[in-house]
Amino acid sequence: MQHKPRPRPDANDHVIAYRVHQLRTLGHLSPTDYVRLRSLELRIPSKVMLGPSRRQAITRQRQQIMWELRQQRRMSLPAIARVFSRDHKTVFYALRKIEMENAQ
Repeated sequence: MQHKPRPRPDANDHVIAYRVHQLRTLGHLSPTDYVRLRSLELRIPSKVMLGPSRRQAITRQRQQIMWELRQQRRMSLPAIARVFSRDHKTVFYALRKIEMENAQ
């Protein structure tokens, strides 16, 4: 049985802020570090973000991060798919879905 990820409690705000600061001061972030940074900002554990979860709240944020990697980093679909351990067709679907949402 899979356990459900729980949002981090608000008491850890200072820890999260420090970790975000550490990642931002690295200079150039690798794609995996970028996912870790965005996961911290969204209060979703990076293991869950990169994992197999199909919860709508997780998949929506995962798709948004895939779109950000494509737009900001100009990464190829297979490269993004490798970061998330997914197929490039999954990344294509995510990008198309976010584009459609942004067009509305």
